[in-house]
Amino acid sequence: DDQRTKENWLEKKDGFWRRIIYPLKLDTLRVIQVAHQGKTVFWKWWLTQDFGGKSSTSMKGQEKGIRATIYREPATKEWQEAWRVTEGVLVKMRDEIAQKGAQFVVVVLTNGVQVNPDAAVRGEFAKYLGVKDLFYPDRRLESFCQSHDIPVLLLGPYFQEYATQHRVFLHGFGKNLGDGHWNQDGHRLAGQIIAKWLCPLLN
Repeated sequence: DDQRTKENWLEKKDGFWRRIIYPLKLDTLRVIQVAHQGKTVFWKWWLTQDFGGKSSTSMKGQEKGIRATIYREPATKEWQEAWRVTEGVLVKMRDEIAQKGAQFVVVVLTNGVQVNPDAAVRGEFAKYLGVKDLFYPDRRLESFCQSHDIPVLLLGPYFQEYATQHRVFLHGFGKNLGDGHWNQDGHRLAGQIIAKWLCPLLN
């Protein structure tokens, strides 16, 4: 809800404590700066944790902000609920878009380790997690969409094949090559695959 998000932001921006504290310029104090830095470091650490599941920041393939358990069948109530909500939202979006006379389609994107050009890296990470491959969430979304009349495209298998064939990383930049967002090659490949798949649906 964009309107509610804007209201929350304005409320915080014009809040009582902000009106009092901001003029004092406390953020120039060294102790405040240290506290802010500490909070940043803590959240970076927190995002790499996978409480109740396997995770390792030193394991090649583990990305900050992505829980390793996404690659496995949900084993806890929290993950089962997360999947239930996700699938419910997809159906709701399908219905609302259909009411407006448009068609809802889903494109499932990729994570770096799924399409790492080195099969050994993918295999080692999958073995560490105890799964046969890293496409569980992709296949689950595909199966759900197909059973609910939602056109769906998985980019993962195409990306993996291309990366392996051409020995190229499709995620990351510089020292973080292989992790994070798509790079130029990833965006170009995604555009080509999506266009090829989507155009026939629009005719």
